[in-house]
Amino acid sequence: MSDFEEETYSTIFTSLKHPVRRKILRMLSEKPRNFSEILEALGISSSHLTYHLENLGELVSKTGDGKYKLSTFGEAAVGTMSKVEEAPKVTEAERPSSLSIKWKSLFVVLMIGLVVLAGVSYTQYWSLNRLSAKYEQLSAEYEQLSAEYEKLKDLVVWFIKPGIADGSIYIRSNGSVEGTDKIQRDGNVYTFTDNIYEGINVQRDNIVVDGAGYTLQGTGAFTSTGIDLTGGSNITIKNMEIRAFYYGIRLYESSNNSISGNTITSNEKSGIYLHYSSDNTISVNSITNNEYGIRFYGSSNNSVSGNTVTNNEWDGIDLWFSSSNSVSGNNIRNNSYGIYFHSSSDNTISGNNIKANNEYGIYLWRSSNNYIYHNNFVDNTQQVNIHSSTTVWDDGAGKGNYWSNYEDRYPDAEETDESGIWDTPYVIDENNQDNYPLMNLLTPEEEVPFWMQWWFWTIVAAGIVALAGTIYFLKKRKPSTPTAS
Repeated sequence: MSDFEEETYSTIFTSLKHPVRRKILRMLSEKPRNFSEILEALGISSSHLTYHLENLGELVSKTGDGKYKLSTFGEAAVGTMSKVEEAPKVTEAERPSSLSIKWKSLFVVLMIGLVVLAGVSYTQYWSLNRLSAKYEQLSAEYEQLSAEYEKLKDLVVWFIKPGIADGSIYIRSNGSVEGTDKIQRDGNVYTFTDNIYEGINVQRDNIVVDGAGYTLQGTGAFTSTGIDLTGGSNITIKNMEIRAFYYGIRLYESSNNSISGNTITSNEKSGIYLHYSSDNTISVNSITNNEYGIRFYGSSNNSVSGNTVTNNEWDGIDLWFSSSNSVSGNNIRNNSYGIYFHSSSDNTISGNNIKANNEYGIYLWRSSNNYIYHNNFVDNTQQVNIHSSTTVWDDGAGKGNYWSNYEDRYPDAEETDESGIWDTPYVIDENNQDNYPLMNLLTPEEEVPFWMQWWFWTIVAAGIVALAGTIYFLKKRKPSTPTAS
């Protein structure tokens, strides 16, 4: 039997022993369901449900529209469960007309044994009943910790094996390229000349790696990395598609780098991963269909702007123990969680479209003193979920965020003095509220570059006209050269 088969059978039998997982399998055997439907039917916390779904492993799969359904193994598990639960039909044998002394004596002994057993059980019942409540509490805490562990376990890879790329292509510190003839060097610019099917370890600073529209593709192997920067500085990664690695781009203790104009898709874990890295810029990338879009761990002062972060299995943007980062002007939609904070503070989230995420638009866990304003929260299953966090929900100048469900929650609210601001705060929890909720979808002017503003081009046009007029006037007034007599 192969390791895969053994693991699958182990998952089936482990799941059949757990009552919650049996319920999930029964529900999915009726029809595919999304996360919210399962959550409502079971009445447990979302973290518990996430834990159970992950532990069902190969028994469930996800459809294109985000619903969970039974896999072939899941259907087999449900079939096994149904057969076990069917009561066997037993034909009762004809009773003897009378019992012998031997059988009567055995019956009496058994009855005495049952009475003694019942007495012993009864004396223990009271103490066991007292312990059951504590056991349930510990079980809930265990499942919560297990869910957090699932999010943390891939981070441990950094401490085991940091800075190793998939394959054997290197841009060495002396400028040489090893392992491929598909990268052409021109000074400090390294340009792809064809698709490349191995990861690249960049060891030289102050360079540009230009994909020129080609694809960098891996095999999805555990810890494999498309482009690895360890201790790198002033490196630009641009114009390439990166797919089918464990990490698309990974930065470790790297700073002042730029990642722009890339398509980063279908990587097993993270599209872009920053670990202990600061002052980097991630802009105008398409980051889709990874398990996580962009992940930060212990990283600060980074800028994430103008990216499309969509259809990632879990978090679009994920911040762990990270501070003073700016996330602005991004399109963050159709992920499970739009933006996830864990023990992160002093980050600014502004000017983003946070739309149609399957669980939460933003989730904050023990993350206070962040600044979240000028965002559009549109049609997320739950706009915001907060645990032990207090944050700021406006810009300090009277503008907050747009909430698509505002009018459903506050049907009697009115506009404040033709300001485009509702007169009733949008309450998130007892410690968090948007005091200046916006009436209309907003793309803040400060998020638009000045060269895209109408007034900039008006000034340019006026300057050109003025310059042309001045030149014409000076030429017209130029005195003619006297003709010799």
